[in-house]
Amino acid sequence: MMTFICVLLILLRNHNVDIFDQLEQDIVLFSQRGKIFLSGDLNSRIGSKTDFIQYDRSIGVDDVIAIDSPTPRISQDHTSN
Repeated sequence: MMTFICVLLILLRNHNVDIFDQLEQDIVLFSQRGKIFLSGDLNSRIGSKTDFIQYDRSIGVDDVIAIDSPTPRISQDHTSN
C-alpha cells in the first residue's frame, strides 16, 4: 500500500474554487489508492475560541485521554473563520 504525504499552506483569499472542497475531493481520490498524511498550515483563525477538542473522551478500552486543562488565550486576532 502506498503512502501519500501532503504538506500544504492555504492562504484564504477570494478564490473561484472552494479550496476545502478541492482538498476533500483529493483526499477521497488518494485515500482509495493508499494512506494519506496531511500536514501544514490550513490558515485557521480561531479568535478567542478554544484550540482543542472540548470534552474529548476515550473511545476504546485501552485509550488514555488527558483531561483538558486549557491555558488562557492571548491572541490579538479575535476573528474566526
